[in-house]
Amino acid sequence: MSDEAKSGPPLKVVPIAKPAAFSADKFRSNTEPTIAGVETLLTALPHCTISQARDFVRLHPNEEMYWSKELCFVIVPIKGASRDSLHLIVEALAMQYLSSKRILRFRLALATKPHDSFFLCHVPTRNTDNSWNQSNLAACEQAKTVWTQATSRREEGFDVTRSIAPVTSTRSRSRNGRDNPSMS
Repeated sequence: MSDEAKSGPPLKVVPIAKPAAFSADKFRSNTEPTIAGVETLLTALPHCTISQARDFVRLHPNEEMYWSKELCFVIVPIKGASRDSLHLIVEALAMQYLSSKRILRFRLALATKPHDSFFLCHVPTRNTDNSWNQSNLAACEQAKTVWTQATSRREEGFDVTRSIAPVTSTRSRSRNGRDNPSMS
């Protein structure tokens, strides 16, 4: 090709005016951070007794806000699952169709293990004259103020829970090493 074919007509240069000052305000989002009526899904918290936690535990000291009233539960076998599942049940329905031995009653309390591992702790409410429930309840009360580790002594032939409280820190520590105000 010749140089004439490559060059063609001269390009017209259009100057672009430079803005006086830059502001990101016109790029700011004006809508809510979530879609209307949609919130972040909270995942289920695990639940267990204080001795089944197998670690040091703190229970939230505010029973009014972070502990449930006594609730009714039933253990339900789930086909294909490795173990049965605990379900809430309406007390009147449970009383009508189940034997009283199948109905479990206890409170749930927000609890944490070290490093902000939260769970719901079973707090006994019935048969508190039973040595197992007495020691479990005492461990739960102790865990409201200090880190407590409760261990079952059933393997040793005793129907009680032994609780251990460390003599060092009584404050919750988060993963970054700072005190956790939510459990203090």
